[in-house]
Amino acid sequence: MCSQLAVRSFTELEPSINPNYLSDSYAYHFQQTLKDSKPFPHFSLTNFIDNEEFVQMVRSELLNMEYSLVTTDLYSNYQTFDIESSPPPYLPSIVKLRDFFKTKVREWLSSISGVELTTRVSIVSTIYEHTQILLPHDDQLDNRAFAYVYYLTPQWKPNYGGELALFDNVNNYPRREPLSNSLALFRVSPASWHMVKEKCDFFRLSVHGWFYEPKVTSILRLPPPARNPLLNSVKV
Repeated sequence: MCSQLAVRSFTELEPSINPNYLSDSYAYHFQQTLKDSKPFPHFSLTNFIDNEEFVQMVRSELLNMEYSLVTTDLYSNYQTFDIESSPPPYLPSIVKLRDFFKTKVREWLSSISGVELTTRVSIVSTIYEHTQILLPHDDQLDNRAFAYVYYLTPQWKPNYGGELALFDNVNNYPRREPLSNSLALFRVSPASWHMVKEKCDFFRLSVHGWFYEPKVTSILRLPPPARNPLLNSVKV
């Protein structure tokens, strides 16, 4: 009987968006912040998933997945395979998280931002360890509309490093800390230059990817800004 109750309790763990982010008044706040944010449209939402038990299960399953070291001229980190197309059935929370982003989060983001999104959502998990980094780039590829990073590093501290930094040549904005269960979003554009600061201590665990819009005809490239990484911090 106890084992049956445990199984039932686990299977009933479902992700849901924090209800504070679902109201009409918050939709207006989101749209205005996205419009006015500098250096380009972005947003950060703390306590995004309204189910801490589910968040803990996702973190546990991610840390039991197989990661491969990937090193290029742009970045160095550990990555899983593409969770979008083939999440392992023996990791049910990962499957639920994948479906959550492909349906509820995508529909919510399209509605709250006013941007038409296709059903395609890419999702992969990465781990940054000591000295690993993602260098400045703009994320423009195919028809990406929004980039997202869902953070899962437990009890993050400033000395851990690995903050998300957006680039601006004029103003000074704090970098976004990778707090667990927070979601960072930004609109992909010629101006969306960003990077992940060098990892110092502990590890940085996240799930990230892109939401897509109907195919664009061309991509405009702008030269990279001066290396002054800045991020507009939005308290929610």
